[in-house]
Amino acid sequence: MIGIRPACLWLAFAMVISSTAFGASTAFGASPTREELQEYRLPAPPPRAEEAKIELGRMLYFDRRLSGDGTMNCATCHLPGEDGFADGREVSAAYPTNAHFRNTPTTVNAAMRTFLTWDGRAASTTEQALGPIGSPFEMNILLDLLVEKLRSVPIYSKAFSKAFDSDVTKEGIAQALSAFEGLLISGPSPFDLYLDGDDNAMSESALKGLELFFGKGSCVACHDGPQLGGDRFESLGMELNPKLVEYPRRAVSLRYYAKKMGYPLELGREDDHGRYFVTGLEEDKGKFLVPTLRQLERTFPYGHDGRFFTLLEIVDYIAEGGGKAVHRSEELNPLGLTSEEKTHLVDFLLSLTGPDPLVKPPSSLY
Repeated sequence: MIGIRPACLWLAFAMVISSTAFGASTAFGASPTREELQEYRLPAPPPRAEEAKIELGRMLYFDRRLSGDGTMNCATCHLPGEDGFADGREVSAAYPTNAHFRNTPTTVNAAMRTFLTWDGRAASTTEQALGPIGSPFEMNILLDLLVEKLRSVPIYSKAFSKAFDSDVTKEGIAQALSAFEGLLISGPSPFDLYLDGDDNAMSESALKGLELFFGKGSCVACHDGPQLGGDRFESLGMELNPKLVEYPRRAVSLRYYAKKMGYPLELGREDDHGRYFVTGLEEDKGKFLVPTLRQLERTFPYGHDGRFFTLLEIVDYIAEGGGKAVHRSEELNPLGLTSEEKTHLVDFLLSLTGPDPLVKPPSSLY
């Protein structure tokens, strides 16, 4: 395996990895054993929701009625199949004449994560579900209007009655979407199979990368736990993305979002401050959710704004100590990796991708 793959193999969907190989020491030796790594295996799926709620969520996930002009649904940005439930774009799709400013995370395994979204403003799929629907630069429909729209569709009146014994509600929409997303769990990756005892599951290069990840690279200092990330916020010291200037519509959406969160930005001085928009804490400026490293092979490009198009690019960036922005995490240090070691590390990261769930849209919504 190599670090940079042809675009035809990478054109999948965008998700995450602002990997963090910090200089903190780990509890692992030079070559961690399978027994030491058992806590990193893919966890069991969450309890399955009631079928009526799952099927209602499936209908909603693929229904373009959930957008203001009827052109977008959840699958617009979270595409099943080769796109890994993301979309392969630098930044997410946006409502016509608008632009987004952040990369699309995958919905695979989202039901098992501690935080959702790059700034961690949602702690569950239920809490997150309505945000993009009501956002004026995303799906752009007033939630009260959506409720009335769905109430007028007989199949939804029946489906909500069956799932919740109630009429259509905003809360029911969120809960049904969350129930459906609870099915979006990946299968075991080569790394998981290796932990289960399969000596042939990972290549020699990937196994060397595993040693680097848990050893010299100290990536596990931040990418910890079964999801290998997703439960803390760090800054890679990324400088201002020049595309906020090149594409003014991105800056417009960022200013709107910042103002909505209570921390308005000056015109011409836009920068995505990440976690700061949620907490208001100065020390959180420039911090973003340390992403899960699972399913990376199908979720390019990487980083909160999609500026890294290959895993090798972002490994290079971190191995050199990250960027020079003011709020860069203090522990981020140059790693002194050789080109060969970087290739091994990329191969290990690719071994964290398992089969995506197989999902079919409803046969008919109209």
